[in-house]
Amino acid sequence: MNLSTVIVSHNPNRDWLYAAIDSARDFSDQIVVVNNGSTERFPPMSLHVEHVQCDRLGYAGGTNLGIETAVGDWIMLLDDDDLAVPEVCRELKNALAALTPRDWPDVFAFPISLFDSQHAAGTWGQPALPASLYQVNTIPNSSWFRRDAWKDAGGFRLDVASDWHFWATLMSRGCVFDWWPACAVRKRVRTDSFSTTWTPQQLAATAAAVATLAQPPGAEIIHHARRGIGATL
Repeated sequence: MNLSTVIVSHNPNRDWLYAAIDSARDFSDQIVVVNNGSTERFPPMSLHVEHVQCDRLGYAGGTNLGIETAVGDWIMLLDDDDLAVPEVCRELKNALAALTPRDWPDVFAFPISLFDSQHAAGTWGQPALPASLYQVNTIPNSSWFRRDAWKDAGGFRLDVASDWHFWATLMSRGCVFDWWPACAVRKRVRTDSFSTTWTPQQLAATAAAVATLAQPPGAEIIHHARRGIGATL
């Protein structure tokens, strides 16, 4: 299996962006960085990075463009101030490589650890039942998903605020979610992060859009340990 890591960035902190890229280098077959309409000078990219420039497209538009550029069977979205945990990501990749493509899940989700400039700040994400996912997002945006599943779902919807609608759309289509218990990404806690700038109207529109999706009968998020190929819960 091939994994493309997609980083969508707008006016990034150079050191944080470079650190995000470096953290994904060891396990990624391709790294795509989207300059999402930055108004400041964008840090230069090395030759091993696929660099895409565009006008400001917002979260969903920039993400869709990055995935369109990607060539991997699997996609990992990494914020420009995130840090992947390479040893855990290698475990995830090895677990998928041990399966035939017909046995792949559609989403490989995992918790993330939170940190700020001073200390660790906890973890986020949990293997929720589908009914819970339709009430509140429990899947971190950096969870891995098959590129074909994204394509079949029509990509990220442009008029909603977050990735929540995307995960719920995949669930409503009967996609299989696997859960890995180890944190594969470290997410920086910031007061000016993209998610903190969503307006109440955007969040309400997202919740309303999720509410229109049909909940498939019998769907569940599967603990990967049930397959007997790696994780122990």
